[in-house]
Amino acid sequence: MRGPFVQDSYENMKPYIDRTPKVVDIVRDAFKDAGVTPIERPIRGGTDGARLSTIGLPCPNVFTDGLNFHGIFECLPIISLIKAADVATAIAKCSATIRTLK
Repeated sequence: MRGPFVQDSYENMKPYIDRTPKVVDIVRDAFKDAGVTPIERPIRGGTDGARLSTIGLPCPNVFTDGLNFHGIFECLPIISLIKAADVATAIAKCSATIRTLK
């Protein structure tokens, strides 16, 4: 909390992700396994990943490749949806072999 008029609604996930870099390594490996070249851009937004990270599940934002966010023309190209499924599957496979994030 910052004062009587401004109140934080969520924390930034970066410090939590920085403490567990293995999570980002898993994601990078998953992209490679799915044949996708990631474009890494830091973002700041009210995300589920921010909340999950603060309660102990390091959870970086991974993707969407969507277009026209938060508008009536928001969409996701079909090929992006297919590749997102490939990456999600690869993340699950990579994660299944991990014993610890440290």
